[in-house]
Amino acid sequence: MVKWPWVFLWQVGLTLGPLALLFHWWHRSFRPLGHRLDWLAGTSCITLVLSAAFAQFWHQALWYSWAAICGIAFLYALNSWLTSSQRLSHLLTFQGALAITFSAFSLVAWFFQTVRPYQQTLQQLKSYGIERSFDLQILTLRNWHPIGHQNYVAGYLMLALPLLVGLAFSRSSWQRPIWLAGFALGLATLYSTASRGGWLGLIVSLFVFISLSTFRYPKLRRVLLSSGVVSFVGIVLWGASNQRIRALFTAIASKGEGSELAYRLITNTTGWHIGLDHPLLGSGLGSVSLLYQKYRPDWAGREAELTYQLHSTPAQLWAELGLLGILLTAITLLSIAFLGIRWCKVTSPGTSQDAAEANNHSEIPTPLIIGVISGIAGYSTYALTDYQLDNICISGTLLIYIATLIFANGLDPALETQAQGNRTQHKRIALAGAGVLAAISLWLYPIHRAWMLSSQGFLALQQDDFASFVTYLTKAHETAPWEPYYAHQLAWNLGELAYKSENPQQQESLRQESVQWFEKANAISPNQEFGYSNLGWLQVNSNPQAATQNFLKATQLVPGKKGVFFALGYSLLKEGKTKEALQAMVTELMQQPVLITSPIWQSLELAAFYPQVLASYEAKLNQRLAQAKTETSRAHYYQILGSLSWWQGDFDKARTAFEKVPTPLNKAMLALALTGPGEKIEVEVSKKTAAGMAIAAWQNPQESDRYLTKALTQPTEAGEFPPANYISSLTNNLNDSLAASSTFYEWVTEATVLSNKNQRLGFGTISRHIDGPQPYDFSPRIESLIKILFLESLFPEA
Repeated sequence: MVKWPWVFLWQVGLTLGPLALLFHWWHRSFRPLGHRLDWLAGTSCITLVLSAAFAQFWHQALWYSWAAICGIAFLYALNSWLTSSQRLSHLLTFQGALAITFSAFSLVAWFFQTVRPYQQTLQQLKSYGIERSFDLQILTLRNWHPIGHQNYVAGYLMLALPLLVGLAFSRSSWQRPIWLAGFALGLATLYSTASRGGWLGLIVSLFVFISLSTFRYPKLRRVLLSSGVVSFVGIVLWGASNQRIRALFTAIASKGEGSELAYRLITNTTGWHIGLDHPLLGSGLGSVSLLYQKYRPDWAGREAELTYQLHSTPAQLWAELGLLGILLTAITLLSIAFLGIRWCKVTSPGTSQDAAEANNHSEIPTPLIIGVISGIAGYSTYALTDYQLDNICISGTLLIYIATLIFANGLDPALETQAQGNRTQHKRIALAGAGVLAAISLWLYPIHRAWMLSSQGFLALQQDDFASFVTYLTKAHETAPWEPYYAHQLAWNLGELAYKSENPQQQESLRQESVQWFEKANAISPNQEFGYSNLGWLQVNSNPQAATQNFLKATQLVPGKKGVFFALGYSLLKEGKTKEALQAMVTELMQQPVLITSPIWQSLELAAFYPQVLASYEAKLNQRLAQAKTETSRAHYYQILGSLSWWQGDFDKARTAFEKVPTPLNKAMLALALTGPGEKIEVEVSKKTAAGMAIAAWQNPQESDRYLTKALTQPTEAGEFPPANYISSLTNNLNDSLAASSTFYEWVTEATVLSNKNQRLGFGTISRHIDGPQPYDFSPRIESLIKILFLESLFPEA
């Protein structure tokens, strides 16, 4: 819920928890949780408040802490409402029906919004002669409907699927097929998410469900164990058929190298560092995205540059709530385990009927409670791989399950008597609580007003009413000055308009305004590389000294990000610090070797500097080659040295280096270098690769259009294919440059220039606001069209 007006409705929904609690307190129908959970709830509320009070970003921390306290209030209200087994049965039945509806809607939305459009894309590719298949390895093809992310969908289903099984075996025969069909629908939805954590959680849920069922129904032990074995085999086959799950075990066997395990290692390490710096109370809820780049390890390279959560519940709680948060979480899990074990003991076959009735057990269908316990167990496993407690679907279901276990274990009569209390005292406490709720609502008002104003501003921006956009966003910033999103959006949009303006006076005025807003945004959120990098590019021509300081800060936050050291080198060159500029440029090239082929070096400011960069870069590569201790490292440096020599036209020197790495592409580049278009030379490069198809286009100019279209129609990292008109434009440009080139070397080194901007994908998600546009970087990104065909293979990154 990170968009207006949904965020307001989300907030109203959260407030219903405290309102319901006050209602029960006023009418003296309030019941404590019992089982020592009240002390735990009270301590949790105090910890949340203290953590927020001492947090650096205390406004954000209080916002999320209030949401957590509303959840605790909802648990109390639910516990007070659950006065009969019939109510509990109706509640869990509703949850089961909701899960089936959720699964059905999710699959339908996924099919029509994701699967069908991609199938149409595949048909279009087929017309180009390109064969592709639907692959859940591609992130954008996984089912994220309807709650925004495939991991959230999987997390919710972890809780819902065991309950559906429990409902199937606790209802009459005519209802059973409906619940089983719903369970199958949920399984299909879970499969469509391609969630590896969900797969592991499902195994744990199955184990717990079968174990508890066997304990509770000893006469059915053989049937249950057989069913468990069959189900386990089915889950294993599911995993074996899923490439992502197979890749998980491959990554584990290879110690996580080059896999998503590395991503989680980085986020968990970052969380550990944040927690170490805030050991007792943590950094405050909601602070991870604001502190992440400050604590992200330098060795992370380009992996996991941004995140809004640490993909591990323990890591997230340690970072944001510290030692007290971890301790309270452990006690909560132990308390839930205690409630489950206690229920198992009281309802065991040897327990008398009177004892069961005294604890509200006799009227509660056993499979329902088994389903609830299994769901919590499966989700607890899943939570090790992701943090989702800020998702209302998941946290709400968890609260319902905890309330179910509390009810199933009965209420201490002493607490029942204590809950009645004095009527006047109850009303006074209820009025005091209403006063606190009113005070918090007043504090929340500017947050929602600012959100509403910004939403109106972004609507004005869509209608090209820039003056209204600036007015609305300025008011939003003034209303909630602690929120960096409004300042960032103002800064970027003003800067973007400055770059587009053809009026020098207006351009300078907009640039200065943009600089001022970026400075405000950086003061509010001082750990975001985005703000420093783009501020630096706005300043580099007018104030290179200030730009250098901002670029330097960007390199400190994300040293592995593409372009940050180039930007630093460029500003240093503007200052006249040639030696330092050269060092920064070479550092960039060591991280991004293919940059040496960019046409940007031909610009007036860099052309004279380029030979020094080439010489220093080559010297650095030779130094690293001499220091390399593994064959892989040596091969990497030989590859780049050979490609660098080839790029400069020194084919003999390139051949010497390429002899150490005799790949088909390296051999082809040497053989083809001085050939003309249409000249046939046998090469071993596969035509299934982009490079192979581009070579085929060079050797068959009459069919170059077909080959180049296939070569350029490659999916992005997100699995998306470029639009057909974009591919057509690139193909025409490459055909023109091919026709104008006398040699293959000339075509590769002098191909048409492609100028793009790097978009900050996920900027809104990280900022927890998605009302506005996704910014683009101001940094120049000038590449050769040939880059995507040859150069990235010739100049690989380490």
